[in-house]
Amino acid sequence: MALGVFLATQSVLWVIQSNRISLIGNRLIFGEKDDLLAGDIFFTGDTSGQFDPVGCDRLGSLSRRSYLLKKFDHYLYLDCGNFTHDNPDGSPFGLPRGYFFLRRKIMRRALITIMVLCYGLLLYGVKIADLPEVGRPQSIIVDNNTLYVPDYNMNFHIYSMKNFKEHKQVSRKGEGPGEFKHAPDLTIRKDEIFAFTLDKCMYFSKDGTFKREFKTGNEAYRSVKIVENNFVAWQLGMNPKNNNDITKISIFTNSPAEGFKYKKLIYYLETPPQRVRGGKKDYDIINDYRGIVVDDDKVFIGDSSRGLFAAMFDSEGNELGQVQRLDIQRIKVGQDYKDQLMEKAKNVSEYSFFISMYNIVFPEYFPDFYRFDVDKGKIYFLTYNRKGDQREIIVTDFKSKILKRVFVPWVENDARIHFSIENDKFYYIDDNLETEQWELHMVDIK
Repeated sequence: MALGVFLATQSVLWVIQSNRISLIGNRLIFGEKDDLLAGDIFFTGDTSGQFDPVGCDRLGSLSRRSYLLKKFDHYLYLDCGNFTHDNPDGSPFGLPRGYFFLRRKIMRRALITIMVLCYGLLLYGVKIADLPEVGRPQSIIVDNNTLYVPDYNMNFHIYSMKNFKEHKQVSRKGEGPGEFKHAPDLTIRKDEIFAFTLDKCMYFSKDGTFKREFKTGNEAYRSVKIVENNFVAWQLGMNPKNNNDITKISIFTNSPAEGFKYKKLIYYLETPPQRVRGGKKDYDIINDYRGIVVDDDKVFIGDSSRGLFAAMFDSEGNELGQVQRLDIQRIKVGQDYKDQLMEKAKNVSEYSFFISMYNIVFPEYFPDFYRFDVDKGKIYFLTYNRKGDQREIIVTDFKSKILKRVFVPWVENDARIHFSIENDKFYYIDDNLETEQWELHMVDIK
């Protein structure tokens, strides 16, 4: 990226030196005009050297992605608004043809520069909003022009994606009706918000008004999500015969008559218990990922222990198919990564106690993916494959065909990445340490 910016800067300077255009900071100065933002391309009807820009409305700064590349006749230009082409000899605004060709060369080099910078913005994300109300985010969900942020401060936030103003903060800490004693896990439906918090399921209207709730009667559920007329619940346990850890994902009924009642097991996994060495248990610091995503009344279960893998079920728990790729190149866990992670761990107050109880163990390879999301017939696997401060997303269809591979920013906060994908846009939040506020960013990954 730095090399790209450097080369782009040299291109701009070459144009400037050749055509009496000055550069001050991030501004291109045309003659005595000092109010032109870098990226604006202007045309003039005055060839006497007094650069008088006409016929161009500034659309906004580059960081707001307000510039369009368009084709007009036989050349490219940046769409700056009121652009006209009314001269018989083919030059805009009555310029002589020779002068127009010189300006066209300037435009072409400027386009290359701006396209390089735009590409950098696409790779590294564009900040689109401050979220000053968010405290300790658990996750984010973007759905139908609305942003939902469940918070470890026992609340969740609702933002409009039109103006990024907080519509409502549902903040009710406690154990009474509509109150949270743990951070809520949200499922967004067409007409309501479903929230799960350890042993309780709650319904809210889309504006955050509490409607009703019921208790599951079991605190062993790691996650409960609503899918059409049923629930899908993730339950952890132990096999008493061999002490293996058990992961069970099941369908439960959702009806006033039957209540929250077991219906069908759809996914089962046993993993051996951790080894004991030197009187201490092994602790795998990098674990395989398993998770549930509900999209379009379907259940998707991701499991990185089986490669790039997701199983698909309808709302009744009938399997619809599997996505699996075993040909993805595995990434080794390097010593640099181990050292950095252990250095961070030493700053945690419980570090001394933890290492007195456990042997910290690193795997030879990272899991095939870190998290996944589903949107409009595509599965997005966020992987451990790094390029600088970015990680790769592998996008597949429901038939295991890889549609694209793209790198997105890797922003880790409290050992988690908070992201959501909608309409081929990767949304993530980052903690700005200077302003002490969370920020919403977006990367277009079409």
